[in-house]
Amino acid sequence: MKMYLVSLNDDMYDAIKERADSINNSMAYVVRECLKRMDAIELNPKLDIKIRRWNGEEWADRVKNRDNYVCRECDEQCTRMTTEAHHILPKKKGGKNTLDNGITLCKSCHKNIHIGMKKYKQI
Repeated sequence: MKMYLVSLNDDMYDAIKERADSINNSMAYVVRECLKRMDAIELNPKLDIKIRRWNGEEWADRVKNRDNYVCRECDEQCTRMTTEAHHILPKKKGGKNTLDNGITLCKSCHKNIHIGMKKYKQI
């Protein structure tokens, strides 16, 4: 049996969970119905769908890819190893793993923001 892994950002995960709760059904059912509407899968009632939130590493990779590994503070072109993804609104203050809540920073700018030596420039 095929299994589909659906990896979602926090907002999408919450929206699908809310929809599933509102219709008294499972998240897998909601995802299956969405995929059917998009003709993304063949209708298979036994299709096994695993749903999960992005983990921190997935989120960071997506943020850095979106920004082409360029520091959004100093505009330095970096490599995968010299960039870091930063939550604009920290997770401990309610920030989520969404692309809108992330920016790519070089290690130096990231450190300076965390110790308060630098503020975000307007992006």
